[in-house]
Amino acid sequence: MKQSSTIPALIIFVLMLVLSFGVPVYSQTGYKLELSKGTAVPTDGLFGLPGQEGLVYVKLANPAAVKGLSFTLSAAPDSIDATGVTVLGAAAANFNAHITQTDGIIKVLLLPNDGTQSLAINTAGVDILVLDVTVRENTPGGTTANLTLANVKLANTSNNPITPVTIVNKRFWFGKKMDVVYNGVVDVFDVLRIIDIALERPPLPTEYERWAADSDDDGLITIVDISAAMDEVVNPSSSLMVQNLSKNMEGSVKIDLTALPAHFTGKLDIPVRISNSAPLHGLQMTLDAASEYYSLETPKIAQAARGMNLVSKKVDGKMNLLLCSVEGQAIPVGESTILTIPVTIKKQLGETRAITIEKALAGTAGAVPMQTFYGQTINETVIPESFALYQNHPNPFNMNTMITFDVPNLSNGAVDVKLEIYNTRGQLVKSLVNQEKQAGRYTVTWNGSDDFGRLVSSGVYFYKLTARDIVLTKKLAIMK
Repeated sequence: MKQSSTIPALIIFVLMLVLSFGVPVYSQTGYKLELSKGTAVPTDGLFGLPGQEGLVYVKLANPAAVKGLSFTLSAAPDSIDATGVTVLGAAAANFNAHITQTDGIIKVLLLPNDGTQSLAINTAGVDILVLDVTVRENTPGGTTANLTLANVKLANTSNNPITPVTIVNKRFWFGKKMDVVYNGVVDVFDVLRIIDIALERPPLPTEYERWAADSDDDGLITIVDISAAMDEVVNPSSSLMVQNLSKNMEGSVKIDLTALPAHFTGKLDIPVRISNSAPLHGLQMTLDAASEYYSLETPKIAQAARGMNLVSKKVDGKMNLLLCSVEGQAIPVGESTILTIPVTIKKQLGETRAITIEKALAGTAGAVPMQTFYGQTINETVIPESFALYQNHPNPFNMNTMITFDVPNLSNGAVDVKLEIYNTRGQLVKSLVNQEKQAGRYTVTWNGSDDFGRLVSSGVYFYKLTARDIVLTKKLAIMK
């Protein structure tokens, strides 16, 4: 916004006196001057980061024409500096605004540019001014200040003061919407904390946390706010991620992407594998997707992360993605494949190449950060020559077992694959996989439950892989 010309404080003071002590008082109800958040929440109004800029909108309701306006604005604690003022809208199109600041008191004057114009009647109220302000560097983030309008004077078309004028003050927040844990960006920790607040999990939210979590300012923390924060995480404005070190970390997670093979063209599903020492509630990553050799498609949730929510977005050669649980379930401690990323290799690579993980953040319960390591495995993606089904491991098993199968490179790309568990009577117990698969080697985990979540009894079971006219079967055993 452009900064208006500033007139000397003395002239403003004199003009205020003229408006304050004119003779008869024009009395009519319905006049209201209020601080406003603007019209494009959350990008506008009444919040800003320490050391950065913010906006303060001023709205006027006037049941009759107004020829002039003056007021003062202050913040408690004293924490913002005014840098300019801009007239808004058609109602004040023929007016000039002026601003000065002395000892923390911001003085504002609005006058017609030719001395004959007046503000159009608007009984509902409309934004007429916006003040550009800067939040001082030493202001504590995640706090708030009370903004107060005072010395409000309105002049009617006869140059007489108008009274009464209702004043509506607001607060200025030192942070931004959806940055709930306050680290300057919206990331996975903010999403996890908003989910906790929405589900009323302890600890109780602070006043700032409730304000920041309420993205649509409806007074409620709901799925709307959770969804807005998830979308913000994968937007370009959130691509700069800052590790939240204000809390103690709990546990660690290592993330691996299998490298792309050399001398191959076609489609592959690249697994994203993790090894985590604490339950994983949320993961955020930025991948390098800019290559003339390959393209990345929308990631898919693997079985280990089933029930979690995934959002992703490709922007400027990057793929940003967020995986988290709205209902609170977590990926348990251990090793698992949580995602697969479909990749189309358009030109043969001369050597094995990795998709680079540029940034990664992970969180456990309570939006607590986990120490996060990421890289690429040395081994390239396996390109099977035929369908194969391998013996599960461990076998027999008690809690969990892993089943691995191969899908070869096919001329028409993906193929429908089913992996199912049957009992000795031939009854379907569990459907583990029922989806299209690109060429690659896949591993899924079975925890011994049926399709209704009930644990099955000890005994012998069969697992069957079906793809096109291929049917492969093996036997496993559960011991409890």
